[in-house]
Amino acid sequence: MKVYKLTPTETKALEFVRRYHLMNGYAPTYEEIAKSLRVPTRHHAKYYVYQLRKKGYISIRSGAFKHRKIRLVAPVSQ
Repeated sequence: MKVYKLTPTETKALEFVRRYHLMNGYAPTYEEIAKSLRVPTRHHAKYYVYQLRKKGYISIRSGAFKHRKIRLVAPVSQ
């Protein structure tokens, strides 16, 4: 599997998702991700989540609760 380099903001988003999941047992909402990244809207968070999915770091589960679909694919190794 090819490893894609992450931007600093993507790295922050991935670390937040990983920590949140470890602490709570489920994924954060886009709103929670946006707040942690200090971006103005959840649409910005969706963009970063999309980039992480495109680069293979997370997946989006179908059929899960609408706001809890994010799943980590592999441990962060950067």
